[in-house]
Amino acid sequence: MNYGWLRYAQNCVWLILPNALLNAVLIRRLPSAYQRDVWDDVPLWIRTGGNFTRTIVLLLPLLMRLNVGTLGQRVGLMLYLIGAVL
Repeated sequence: MNYGWLRYAQNCVWLILPNALLNAVLIRRLPSAYQRDVWDDVPLWIRTGGNFTRTIVLLLPLLMRLNVGTLGQRVGLMLYLIGAVL
């Protein structure tokens, strides 16, 4: 059986997925200062730059391979998981 596609699934997007899901679930509970209608007053050029930068930052984990082969990488993953749970 060919598992060549598996290497594409071994990226760092799995690290941001729990946070993205939590944000989607709790979006209605944000204070009024963070609701969508507040951002309508922000100039278009600032919103465009912010959205472009946010898109780049969220797409970068797709290009980074998740590897936990060394002791330092395993410690880093454990610290991340502990922080995500807290």
